[in-house]
Amino acid sequence: MRALVALVLLSACASCAERPRYGASMAQVGHYFELTGRALQGGRLELARWTVHELSETFDDDVAHARPPGRADTAELNKQDAAFRAGALNALVAASTRNDPAALTAAFAAAATSCNACHAAVGFSFLEVSGRPGDAVPTTLPP
Repeated sequence: MRALVALVLLSACASCAERPRYGASMAQVGHYFELTGRALQGGRLELARWTVHELSETFDDDVAHARPPGRADTAELNKQDAAFRAGALNALVAASTRNDPAALTAAFAAAATSCNACHAAVGFSFLEVSGRPGDAVPTTLPP
């Protein structure tokens, strides 16, 4: 019986370990978003295209499978995630494929607005994302 209980506990722990933490996944999103802004600021469009691709891939591969944070409303989080992917993220990916820094900068600013709306909706409004290329993500500047 003890062996069976141990096996069940190990299986449960293994399935938890396989799913990334939501916060860690979002930190990776923030990293790629900040790099996108810095690449834009430096006129490095090829680098910006790559970081947007990595950002999109992180949403697909990590965020989509991450354990939701305990303090967030999971239904609201899923709703916000779906809206971001269908709207701001798709627009950012589309803008990154053109050789148009102004379009990518506008899509970047719109994505930041969407990020902040999601953060506010799920109780993480202190995680502010600037729409200005080159700023740290999250911003650490006073309001």
